[in-house]
Amino acid sequence: MDITRNVRLLAASLITLLGVLHLALAVLGLTNTEFEMLVFASFGLLYILVGVGLFTGRRLFNYLGVVIQLLGLSIGTIFFAANYPVLENIATDVVEVTVILCCLYLIIHKT
Repeated sequence: MDITRNVRLLAASLITLLGVLHLALAVLGLTNTEFEMLVFASFGLLYILVGVGLFTGRRLFNYLGVVIQLLGLSIGTIFFAANYPVLENIATDVVEVTVILCCLYLIIHKT
């Protein structure tokens, strides 16, 4: 199987999984404030949208995968480092960095 296809599927699967996780956190009320719930739900929807776009193979979503993940990673890291430094946040950060690297690979190889 083609390596770029595997990288695309990995990035799409991971970002979609993160989107579902963010939506679940928002829906189940595992956030402290309504603002946090709104942010989690918004990023969850964005992640799912980008994940579906990566599954379709459109190049625009390679760039959106980098930009939206960097935005989410920076906001999440700043917020959680200041408020809730726990191991689960580090795990999601690792997944987000993996998605960013996969999308950068796809951009560099022009797929």
